[in-house]
Amino acid sequence: MNNKKYNILNSILVVILFLTLTISSYSQFDNSAFKFTVELGQITINGDVAELVNGALILSDTDSISITYSLKTKSDNQIRSDYFYKIQFTDGIDTSSQTTGFNVVKYKKLRQGKYYVILTAFAVKDKWNTDETVLPIVVDNKMADLIRKSKEIDKYLKNKIDSLNKAKLEQDSFLNKFADSFWFKLLLIFLAFISGFGLFFAIFYQQLKTLKTLSEKVRKRGADMSVGELATISQAEYQKIISENSSLKGEIASMKGQIDAMMKRANELTGRNKELEEKLDKLSNSKNDLEELSRQKDELFAIVIHDIKNPAALIKNLVDLLRSYDLTANEQQEIIEDIAETTLKIVQLSQEVTKILTLESGLMNLDFEENPITDIIEDIVTRNKVAANKKNMTIFTEFDKNLPYCEFDAAKIDEVLDNLVSNAIKFTQNGGTVRVKAYKELRDIIVEVSDNGLGLSEEDVAKAFRRGQKLSAHPTGDETSTGMGLWIVKKIIDAHHGKVWIKSLLGKGSTFAFSLPQKQEKSN
Repeated sequence: MNNKKYNILNSILVVILFLTLTISSYSQFDNSAFKFTVELGQITINGDVAELVNGALILSDTDSISITYSLKTKSDNQIRSDYFYKIQFTDGIDTSSQTTGFNVVKYKKLRQGKYYVILTAFAVKDKWNTDETVLPIVVDNKMADLIRKSKEIDKYLKNKIDSLNKAKLEQDSFLNKFADSFWFKLLLIFLAFISGFGLFFAIFYQQLKTLKTLSEKVRKRGADMSVGELATISQAEYQKIISENSSLKGEIASMKGQIDAMMKRANELTGRNKELEEKLDKLSNSKNDLEELSRQKDELFAIVIHDIKNPAALIKNLVDLLRSYDLTANEQQEIIEDIAETTLKIVQLSQEVTKILTLESGLMNLDFEENPITDIIEDIVTRNKVAANKKNMTIFTEFDKNLPYCEFDAAKIDEVLDNLVSNAIKFTQNGGTVRVKAYKELRDIIVEVSDNGLGLSEEDVAKAFRRGQKLSAHPTGDETSTGMGLWIVKKIIDAHHGKVWIKSLLGKGSTFAFSLPQKQEKSN
């Protein structure tokens, strides 16, 4: 019997051991997507910790964001091999993807719209991957501004509440201490005495006033008094009082009507005064705008006069030289070539001023058509190779494969690229290098003009696109510079609904870049 029980117990233990091994084996080979997941960590906007709104990150098109994430285990299982993160960034139409071992990703200056950051992790050796973790991103300037203002209001209210709570605590502490003091108890007794005395005096004064009033009536009408009683008022006197009362009511009604009319008139005057104030503000703003335009006009003429003065004086001196001396044919030819070159500088300056006046007047008409940006770039590079060769410089292009067509005004973008490429040659030393690169990024075409020349300081970068602003760097080959080129570039790119920016390091070179949308938004 004991052996039978022993056998049964052994059989049960074998079954339990088999089930345990089976479950353990299954747990080793099940999908690790049930064991690991990618969790979002700290998210910052412009360095400040951000909060999600309804599960989405909301920001403006000027913000920079940083997203941290990490691989978390859902059980006690440990990660047994190297793993990687896969990051997909999409707007629903275009998608970019990258694989990395780092746990942070950054984006900046996104165009307005809705995007998704999709995070997964995978291990090649153990052959597992996690489910997708999705972070919606909404780039909306108005919503971002509202959220920023809401945070400022919350912070302001919190500070106010903290100040009030602190003041209340201090006040309560003071009152508690004062309430327990001897002087407070003495003050209560004194106030109770004063209150009782005041009440008694008020009742006594009212009774005394009533007696005085009755006494006065008795004195005035003493001749008409019977024994201990006032004489009754006659019918004529009663009618007179009624008449006077009606007259007073009429005067009161008339005065009330006049007051209502005056209030209405006052409201009308207030409304007109408000209108006048608004008109005055508009006139003041218009006056300020006119003054600013006048100042800009004066600056423009000052720049033009300054830039024309020296070439004009040079032409005069060269002409005087031709008149005054007996020169050989070669010498005359050299002087004539100098005059032609100087005249060309004046013509170029006048053309530049014409462009500026056109841009300022808002009369710039753009002819948007689908064009290959690469053709424009190749043409510009070919045109500027002569200037580059004079300074023994290398100029080359770099394009993405199958770069799509883009909607832009070919003549204006030609002007932009010619300006940037010629500037790169001007401000790069002999033997330098200039590269023109074009590539696609989401729904934009990006063009970069890079050089290894003089570079710009942070102060120069901040003011580079202002009108008439000459930077601290000077052309390396005595070329001319009006300070208007970059301002014109920005005006044209803004008109194309694009963006322009600079990346530069003093003494290391600069990159001037701009973006163009593939499709221009149709105006209603």
